[in-house]
Amino acid sequence: MPVKTVLSDVMAGYDPHFLQLTTANAKESVKGLLVFNQDSYEPSRVNLYHLSSVDESKFEEVLDISLEFIWKTMHCSKIRVFLQHYKHPNDNNKIIVNEQVKNALKQRRFKWQQLRNDPVTGLRIEVLEGTNLEFKEQLTKETAFIYRRGLNKEDFKKNSLNFSIAYK
Repeated sequence: MPVKTVLSDVMAGYDPHFLQLTTANAKESVKGLLVFNQDSYEPSRVNLYHLSSVDESKFEEVLDISLEFIWKTMHCSKIRVFLQHYKHPNDNNKIIVNEQVKNALKQRRFKWQQLRNDPVTGLRIEVLEGTNLEFKEQLTKETAFIYRRGLNKEDFKKNSLNFSIAYK
């Protein structure tokens, strides 16, 4: 199957992170992949762009590990998740969202924020947002584990190299 790569400005922000989630055993088997970045300065917000699990039955475990990592390590008051809608091949190409992922996020107190229409693909992107209710030390720059000192608002508007992959 040919792969189409599309450059995008969706991932504007600062400090993109691409993390491979692995098990703690000696074989270091991969559990999933997490992609996120710091998006805004005030309020401090992280955008979660990609989360996948090698084992579909372990998705919620990978989700919990990923959210905990972001909450515990990033100077962050909110996390935004961008749910890509897709055309369902068995339902007359009806545009739908993955309800399993959406429900898992709602169970973790993520709330609907907005619905965007992607001008490139013609599909929708649903934005959900969760608030940091547990890791209050991350809300204060003096006690945050990761806090980028010397940042200006303009730093978050810089363009970075971004891409998405679609199969044709």
